[in-house]
Amino acid sequence: TADCTGCHGTTGEGTKEAGPPLADHVVNHTDAELLAVLVIGTDDMPAADLTQQGFADVLSWMRLTFGDYNGTGH
Repeated sequence: TADCTGCHGTTGEGTKEAGPPLADHVVNHTDAELLAVLVIGTDDMPAADLTQQGFADVLSWMRLTFGDYNGTGH
């Protein structure tokens, strides 16, 4: 979404000033963990203002782009 690209870039590459590369995080977290970050936010990232379908779409894009959970945890 437009809110995400401001920090994570248009392809999830991250920006030096704000957001980390998503590839470094997506495979190390379960779907539930990723959704919690999107819904609740973190100290460094605000919660996303999305519909239920929007959250599903973002999670699907992250998995298709960066891969499935690799089981190693964070």
